[in-house]
Amino acid sequence: MQPASARLNPSRLVFFAVLIGAMLASSGVQSAWAQSDWSVTSHLRTGYYGTWGETRDGSQIDDHSLSGRLRVRPSWQPVSWGSVHASGAIRFASTQPGWTVRGLGYYPGSGGYAPGDIGIDGLFARWQPNKQWQVDAGRLRLGLGLPDLMGRALHRNDGSNIAVQWTDGVHVQHRFTSHETAHVAAFHTPSPPTTAFRSPLRFTASGSSIGGFGLLESTRPVGPLVHHGLHVSVLPAAAPTGPNSEKTYVAVSLHSMAERAIGDEARVAVAAEVGWVPTPLSNEVLGLNPDATLDPIGLQASLNLLDVGGAHSFAVQGGLNSPHWLISTDFRPNDWMTEARYYWRFHENFRFDARLRLRQERWQQVGAVQRRTQYDTYIRLNVYLP
Repeated sequence: MQPASARLNPSRLVFFAVLIGAMLASSGVQSAWAQSDWSVTSHLRTGYYGTWGETRDGSQIDDHSLSGRLRVRPSWQPVSWGSVHASGAIRFASTQPGWTVRGLGYYPGSGGYAPGDIGIDGLFARWQPNKQWQVDAGRLRLGLGLPDLMGRALHRNDGSNIAVQWTDGVHVQHRFTSHETAHVAAFHTPSPPTTAFRSPLRFTASGSSIGGFGLLESTRPVGPLVHHGLHVSVLPAAAPTGPNSEKTYVAVSLHSMAERAIGDEARVAVAAEVGWVPTPLSNEVLGLNPDATLDPIGLQASLNLLDVGGAHSFAVQGGLNSPHWLISTDFRPNDWMTEARYYWRFHENFRFDARLRLRQERWQQVGAVQRRTQYDTYIRLNVYLP
């Protein structure tokens, strides 16, 4: 934890202005390339982040910073059926000790880049021969969150919030109709991983570095339902059963969202997802009381009021996650959470959002004094260019 005197270092605030200048420069490059095969976009997400609460040993959490992420994404499309895409990312915070350039072979762990890290979080080729097929191969960011205001998922959702995470592999999409799409992915997971595969999952056994998932989703209206899907992830030999033994980890989730218009622009939406782990881990491996009865279920649900006045949105969300659910960027295992969020799109390229969230562990870890309790908030600006 940073001392209070180091939390908001004014000398580093100059860097925020440099970031915005870099984005404006990328916008100029985009305009210059408008008639070519090249394009570039950028996204700056930055603001105040605060966390407070109590750890498992009873000590206090009290961290505050100006933090954010800058991402610049160039792409090249030399032919109608193929393109090449890259993404460079910078994580920054007013409390960071310095800067570190990370190479392509750097594996940051499930938390992604730390503040001060600079590197390439995307580099892939895309084959798209028609409107039905799309194949991406290389370093990918697989963002598959629900289409509510929160945009979260129990399943894969690389790089949410200001995280810098990625997946090395192949992602195939096939659009059966204008409403139904299938996703299939195969990927390599190093040790430590490059996305949110959480402990005690491990990728050191033979065969454990290769995994995959499938997702079937539909946007075909069924009554009030406007989005629904089924997801399955398989990680061979990644779930430990003992010091030197592993088994296949499987996670299944179903999600859906219902929506209804209220007035000319506003909508009310309810989204939910339920996850199940048919290959649960033992309490001993999870570090929990052997006598505790643990459910293998993860849940999330949100109530959303969207596009009020064309620009304002509000949402509340609750989540209840199993200790066995170990693949989500957005939901920690063995946690329950509740959150309120506000979003304001005041310009085509500028958006403001704020949240307040509470998370608490459901079962106490063996050897811990208490369950971890954590409050966090942010007030941040999103800038999209061009």
